[in-house]
Amino acid sequence: MSYAHIKVSNGARAAIKIALRNRGITGLDTMTKDALLSAAEAAGLDIAAITGAKYGPVADSVQDAPAFCPEGAPVITDTVPIDVAPVVPASGEYQILMDKWTNLDPQGFREGIADLVRRANAPPTVREVEVVKEIEVVREVEVVREVQVGAARADHTGHIAQRTGETTCKAMFGTRGKLGAIKMAIWDCPYAPPIDPHYIWPAEAPELVAQMFKHRAPAMIWGPAGVGKSSFFEQLAAHLRRPFIRISCHSQTDAAVLVGQRAPKEGGGTEFKYGQLAAAMMVPGAIVLLDEPTLARPGVLYVAQPIMDSRKLWIDETGELIHAADGVVFAMADNTNGSGDTTGQFGACNEFTEAQRDRPGWTVRVDYLPAAKEAAVLQNKVGCTSQLAALLVSYANATRAKARAGDLPCGVSLRRLMALAQGLDDGVSVTRAFDGAILDRQSPEKAEVLRQLMTTHCSAGAIAAALEGKEWDGVTTPQAADTGFAPTE
Repeated sequence: MSYAHIKVSNGARAAIKIALRNRGITGLDTMTKDALLSAAEAAGLDIAAITGAKYGPVADSVQDAPAFCPEGAPVITDTVPIDVAPVVPASGEYQILMDKWTNLDPQGFREGIADLVRRANAPPTVREVEVVKEIEVVREVEVVREVQVGAARADHTGHIAQRTGETTCKAMFGTRGKLGAIKMAIWDCPYAPPIDPHYIWPAEAPELVAQMFKHRAPAMIWGPAGVGKSSFFEQLAAHLRRPFIRISCHSQTDAAVLVGQRAPKEGGGTEFKYGQLAAAMMVPGAIVLLDEPTLARPGVLYVAQPIMDSRKLWIDETGELIHAADGVVFAMADNTNGSGDTTGQFGACNEFTEAQRDRPGWTVRVDYLPAAKEAAVLQNKVGCTSQLAALLVSYANATRAKARAGDLPCGVSLRRLMALAQGLDDGVSVTRAFDGAILDRQSPEKAEVLRQLMTTHCSAGAIAAALEGKEWDGVTTPQAADTGFAPTE
């Protein structure tokens, strides 16, 4: 039979070959058009429907098309009839329609599509049913690697601090009552700070210790410069033979400084380097002090909140959950209590949020020592006479009274008194000693107020007598009229 009158497009030819190949007929690529159509007719294919269908663009050769049908037979995937919009019904119906398409059953394919369209546009059927659902509660647990803190934070000699005994507030501070019975562990850290035999514990020491060692809550002390805020925690570490780690905050202190960050490693690549706070909390027995935290960048202390709450720190970069090592306690010391500076002296400090102010278990203001105790400290540390120490403390207290009255931003600290006493005891002239230790670091307005107070409380005659361990008789008069001081040489 001749099929010369039938035009067969490339798409129709490819479709006939696919259908015949699925029926197990071989040698299709070498058949002429007539032979191919004859084989199709013998196989029961609807030649008129196939050759009359509209097909979209096809590949130049069937072999270039992607595989789509069983047994890896090639098929032209973009030969979908133009008047049929592709749909994706349920998987079973989808497979039935694709079988009709693959087997060149256009009538069945069209009927299947029409049925889908009819059902898709039918009005919804509303049924009231009672559904009982069993709810399964699933708790997601994130698996993390917990840091083994002991071996990771030995000192340079390989030593890891251990508990060796204990003491009490009564033994250390002379405290009576329940506070006096509070215990503190003694450790064996070889690099604990040295004990300062002249340090005087503040009156608030027992209550701070109770928070830190009994309740394991952070403690914060604040107050004027030079009252021994940092020294309190350092001397605790010294007497208890604990590691003392002081983290000094400043305007560049950010989360990376405290927690850590990735850094290049030797040999290529990167590795995570623990920040100061993360490393410190892994040192057994350590007293970890955040010094001047209000100077850190705003918001950075949020990384410390989980440490203060639960003594744990999560590090996103490594997936580590760091637990504070055995015996670690946390503390803060600052010139303000986190509510801002009202004196103008600490302009760079930031305010804490309410959440940050709420973290310390105890926040205590520490002030200057009573005059007699401060004079004793000054005498013991410098080695000057008791008369000179008392005279200089009297002057310092006069400056502090001016600060409380608002005439000065702050008074002269014990640190400045020590520098002044050292200079005078070394034989430096009164004028030069005051200039170098106190006046030359002040603004002109503040320096003038301090100079007037010196003239009133520390005349050259009084200082000369005090250096010799004598009380001034009030007869000697200053020789330097411009400053009110005369050289002692």
